[in-house]
Amino acid sequence: MLPKAEEGRVGGLGIASSFATVEGLVMDLGGGSTQLSWMVSKRGELDSAKEAVSLPFGAAALTKKLQTALNATVVEATAEHIREELTKAVASLEVHPELTVKAEKEGGYTLYLSGGGFRGFGYLLLAEHEVQPYPIPIINGFSAKREHFVKLAERIGVELSNGQQEELAGKFRISERRAKQVPAVAFLIRNLLKCLPQIKDVVFCQGGVREGCLYNTLSKDVRSANPLVVSTEVYRSRGAGKLARAINDALPKSTPDVFWMEIVPALANLLYFHQGVPKEGRAAAGLHFTTTGLLGGVHGLTHKERALMGLVLCARWGGEVAEGGFRERLERVVGDEMAWWARYVGAVAQAVGAVFPVGIRGDEKSDTSSTSSSDGIEPLERRDSSGSESGSSGRRKRTSLIDEKISFFARDTARKGHLDIVLKVRVVQNDPDTSALMPKKAVDDIEKVGKKKNCRGFRRKVSVIWETVESGN
Repeated sequence: MLPKAEEGRVGGLGIASSFATVEGLVMDLGGGSTQLSWMVSKRGELDSAKEAVSLPFGAAALTKKLQTALNATVVEATAEHIREELTKAVASLEVHPELTVKAEKEGGYTLYLSGGGFRGFGYLLLAEHEVQPYPIPIINGFSAKREHFVKLAERIGVELSNGQQEELAGKFRISERRAKQVPAVAFLIRNLLKCLPQIKDVVFCQGGVREGCLYNTLSKDVRSANPLVVSTEVYRSRGAGKLARAINDALPKSTPDVFWMEIVPALANLLYFHQGVPKEGRAAAGLHFTTTGLLGGVHGLTHKERALMGLVLCARWGGEVAEGGFRERLERVVGDEMAWWARYVGAVAQAVGAVFPVGIRGDEKSDTSSTSSSDGIEPLERRDSSGSESGSSGRRKRTSLIDEKISFFARDTARKGHLDIVLKVRVVQNDPDTSALMPKKAVDDIEKVGKKKNCRGFRRKVSVIWETVESGN
């Protein structure tokens, strides 16, 4: 048995293991107690409260207390006791100033929840999500806005009828034992939200003490590795670093960070993974790859990361699926803007794959562009460009051709109060790999992503400019 202080520390490490970055308040709900702390975990560095506060409000303990309460007065006295203890606990935490600044800027803290009782409540939120059926059956990385979290907690009373218990036990991943604990967990949630600082959203974690014990043995370098990129290294494409650079060059400065840091490096590794699937099934195989495919078992991904990667892989293979409901639900998980970027990045990857159908020739060890290292592809850097291809001297600076065949340069351009994308495609004259019909069609498909008829709720018009150069230039 671990002492309370050690249990809190190791449980916190389990939460840190659940994502590449954790920044917020953390709670671990056990059977007899709950642990409260704060955490900043990113790039392999972890900072947290000196000691997590342990409170005697576990799921099983609260269930027993509520079931044996004689009347509403006793229940209210229990609620008041919880609020008093939580208020003291919050005051003793000395939350990191970085988190406070972040919360002030974003409208509240993120609350990370671990433990079986909280996860059971998370599955209830999944079952009542506005996207139905919810496309990702994995609790780790599921997030919910404060208002949805509170609304469900307030709907559940301190006692359930036998019929209500049976109904809850019939929900996905909620056992009969967890169903009995739901009123106590909801009771705790209602009271803790009255005491905690403003909470913006909640994130559910699979990691606990077991995962924390393993995470504690890892070096800083291993901890700092991005889970999505590392998990795809085993499938690394030939010349993956150069492939990543090619895709990177087609991204304008306004591209969301998650694509530079995670999606594109992983996509370069997986660029040809589904090539062995029959042509008509590749887009669907990519779409499901991060949920029920091989990456479904990868620990450390949020639902938005899973959804984005699936959508990008789907678009990489043309985006045509026999049944579009699953794709539409993933798009609703990430929102219209991120879904658009997923289609754009996937279309770029399709064009790169058409020019280099089996990867890029050459010694993999020499594949040391700014996006690769001996341990694999590192997160890409955001383009430092104001919208021109000029160096510091003001003279025109060309992006070099990838394998003497093709290069991209993308820039944002303002038009009628909106940003559009201008994508310059430079190819070698009369090169068979870039003048063939398939590569040209794939580049045309990038432009089609910005057509009004292909956009829902968010649009960036894409204009492609072709430039032909002599071999060796």
